[in-house]
Amino acid sequence: MNILKTDVIIPAYRPGEEFDKLLERLSAQKYPVNRILVMNTEEKFWKKSWEQEYPLVEVHHLKKEEFDHGATRRRAAELSDAEILVFMTQDAIPADRELIGNLVRALTEN
Repeated sequence: MNILKTDVIIPAYRPGEEFDKLLERLSAQKYPVNRILVMNTEEKFWKKSWEQEYPLVEVHHLKKEEFDHGATRRRAAELSDAEILVFMTQDAIPADRELIGNLVRALTEN
């Protein structure tokens, strides 16, 4: 399979302990992830250690009143220069290391 530059975009609101597992599993994908763009609402709930532990993470903080479901995702997409954008939610934990590869394969095989 051809390797296409792929970014993952995650809007987040008060990310908790499960978010650590999400970042860990996305960082361990077999198919290479270029960046994990997190659009985080309410900076005070963000753990700065996530950026050190997971170098693929690029966080952009928003105020609660700035968040809009569609506009926030569009803004994240505009920050990316990847060929493929994978939009996820903060509670969608990959079951294995094949998630990104399977999604990209579905888009590129036919």
